[in-house]
Amino acid sequence: MMDRIIAAFGNDSSLGLVFPADPHLVGWDENFDISTELAARFGWNGELTEHFDFPLGNMFWVRRAALQPLLDLHLRWSDYPDEPVPYDGTVLHALERLSPFACKLAGFHFAVTHIAGLSW
Repeated sequence: MMDRIIAAFGNDSSLGLVFPADPHLVGWDENFDISTELAARFGWNGELTEHFDFPLGNMFWVRRAALQPLLDLHLRWSDYPDEPVPYDGTVLHALERLSPFACKLAGFHFAVTHIAGLSW
């Protein structure tokens, strides 16, 4: 898969983010309010749909420029929760879900990987 991802980035300069597909599409859960606030701060004016793909666990391949809207938030250490991190509903969980939206805002598209027969 790594060879395919690297080749995809090399062949498509508009590809900004690649991550594994989520067969369950867990959605916003307890993160919608904080995600809405952060999305507005980085300039997202589109819809935040109920179900969407995002990189679970923040595991992804990315062009740095594709996450520039998130980097432009200039978050500080004090913006993050103390350990142990709650299961849901923190800025970390919101950022995880917002990466595809930031990618689109930065002018890129994203792709998901899928290996037939593998699922959790």
